[in-house]
Amino acid sequence: MSTSSSSSSSTIKSILFLAAMLLCLSSPSVSAAASSNGASHTLMDTSGGLRLKIPTISTDEGLVSIITSPGAKSLLTSQENDDNVLALEEGTLICRGATLKGISAAERSALAITSVVSDAVVVDGITVGDVQAAGWKNTRHARTLTVLFRARLAFKDMTTKKQALILCIKTDEVSTSLEKTLRQEVKSLFEATAAEAKESVSFGDLFDLSVAAVQSKGQAQEILATAKTSASQIASSSSSESATILASLL
Repeated sequence: MSTSSSSSSSTIKSILFLAAMLLCLSSPSVSAAASSNGASHTLMDTSGGLRLKIPTISTDEGLVSIITSPGAKSLLTSQENDDNVLALEEGTLICRGATLKGISAAERSALAITSVVSDAVVVDGITVGDVQAAGWKNTRHARTLTVLFRARLAFKDMTTKKQALILCIKTDEVSTSLEKTLRQEVKSLFEATAAEAKESVSFGDLFDLSVAAVQSKGQAQEILATAKTSASQIASSSSSESATILASLL
């Protein structure tokens, strides 16, 4: 086996191990719930190591994850520490997205874990300029989504549930044309990622996509409420799948 193949295999095993640990902690059978006092708990820092002493996560009503854009203030979370690659805030996973400079191994692992364990994923920090730019595929958000898509494709045979994917644009209102453009770009990105992985699954088989405007705290609260409702519905319709995935990972 080549050095490149060995490194890739090692990375995949690490991601699966970390995901398995989170799935163990998020089992509905665990009686302890994550702290609800608003505190943020680091799960993974820039070194890529998963913290062992972390709160358990109650996922009876589904697991919501928020992917932030480094350096940009998010109305969806109070977390301001960019050193946290993956964190837990009031039962919600907070994951750091890619930057224009690229994406580190730790960030890639955190995004892959987020993709595997979440019922609803909210991607924050998208601007109107990002959507209208001719080079969408080179934006930080495209890099983030590519990692999410690769992870979902890798686990597509382990789950029948769709994942709610909510894309947040920093604007007062999302026009019909803007939403249409973003939807087309995202689906094209997924198709390219699936072709790269030699998978023949469609975007609609794995994701329930929605686009939302987030320029105020009120809009942010509505988005979070929608994400939690979607996550709860998905979790209730696939309550046994976390155990199935966990058994496959261990």
